[in-house]
Amino acid sequence: MLFSLAAVLFTACSKKKDDVIKEPEVSLDLKLAASATFGSVITDGTGKTLYCFVKDANSASTCVDGCLITWPVYYAENATPPVGLNAADIATITRADGTKQTTYKGWPLYYYAGDKGKDEIKGDGVGGIWFVAKPDYSVMMASQQLVGHDGKNYTADSKEGVGITVYLTDAKGRTLYAFTPDTFNKNNFTKPDLSNNAVWPIFESEILNIPSVLKKQILQ
Repeated sequence: MLFSLAAVLFTACSKKKDDVIKEPEVSLDLKLAASATFGSVITDGTGKTLYCFVKDANSASTCVDGCLITWPVYYAENATPPVGLNAADIATITRADGTKQTTYKGWPLYYYAGDKGKDEIKGDGVGGIWFVAKPDYSVMMASQQLVGHDGKNYTADSKEGVGITVYLTDAKGRTLYAFTPDTFNKNNFTKPDLSNNAVWPIFESEILNIPSVLKKQILQ
């Protein structure tokens, strides 16, 4: 009788111990999630929201040191894209500190420490320079030192000098330009036969989504 009771207790304890030891498997692969506010957003495999930083437009991860406390790096080796994302848009970079980071369309991806659980998107728009990662931005923003064709540094007012400027890029971080002689809704540069399109190609994109600090109405 004592033996049977001991066996029962041992079995019960063993089962409880196994339940504690076995942790659920966590997937860091990319996913798409639906947000009532932001539409389709990119998350890791657990549903944790991912973000991009406007200072990373040249595919270099510029969030370092104390910045990483608030914005931890996201990295998943050979991240598997969900339906809706192109595998060719997903890559890995090596940061200056030697660690790896996953990128989407050239934008290094980060978490936001203020998001305590999945489905939270509290980091969008922080400082006007952090935005939730989305699969369908029409344009993005960059924050960099402007360098002219002459190799000199320029400020936002087109004067020679040092200073960070916020400007528009395409979804992959490639700089967009304006032509001074253009007028409202009229292209005065491109020839009808597109013969001068090789150097200054027209930027064409569906008007889908833009960073939350911009007004969609300004894009036509």
